Amino acid sequence: MDWAHKRKFIVFSIFGALVVAVAAIIGFSVFYHTPTCIDKKMNQDETGIDCGGSCSILCSAEVPPATVRFARTIIQSGRTDVIAYVDNGNSTAYAKDASMTLEAYKSDGTLVTARVKVNLPPRASVPVFIPGIASAGAGIRQAFLTFDQGSPVWMRGTAIDPSVIVSNVVTLTPETKPRITATLVNQTAKPVYNTVVTVTVFGADGEALAASQTIVPTLPAQGTAPMIFTWNEPFAAPVVRVDVVPTQSAPRIQL
Repeated sequence: MDWAHKRKFIVFSIFGALVVAVAAIIGFSVFYHTPTCIDKKMNQDETGIDCGGSCSILCSAEVPPATVRFARTIIQSGRTDVIAYVDNGNSTAYAKDASMTLEAYKSDGTLVTARVKVNLPPRASVPVFIPGIASAGAGIRQAFLTFDQGSPVWMRGTAIDPSVIVSNVVTLTPETKPRITATLVNQTAKPVYNTVVTVTVFGADGEALAASQTIVPTLPAQGTAPMIFTWNEPFAAPVVRVDVVPTQSAPRIQL
């Protein structure tokens, strides 16, 4: 091969190599996708599809399930209410808008349902208060609150000290109109807005006797707010325990 043909061969070889390199780069950029936590694949260091490892979403198998401690129907003030407690015992996992279904059965077998969305902070017991699910004469006697399929979706997070606490809980139960007073305390240097406060009254057997809920619009920095809960009818049994629980969001209820 003379020098002219050799030079052409070298030039075409270099050109061909450049074409192959450019094609490889374009093909890599088109067909290769960096692994993420939302690509519906189990890749990188995930322990499940889009969960575990470095993903913020935890695999459900890695997290002990949240539980519904109880769901009770209460007839008060001419209507039937439901109070339930959902417990998240995990100190390093939380869930937002966990989807649940309430099923309440009347004495004739008729089913009343409600859709519930609830936030579950780490290491927390969350009250779910559903007022007026039926009139007092509707005959509802049983209620069940269960998680929907695929819910909750657990996120990685740790429990923090509550910014708002409750103190000075006093129960006054005259024969006609019971009353409970308490004080809401803001422990932070910033105002706290729209605190949801749920009160549940328990009898000697652990049954919920009554429940109520209110919203405190503004709690000043390092400030307090008095709260008064009243009922128009006496409780069905002596009061043994009163739970007053503040949360930063109320469960969303759709009847």
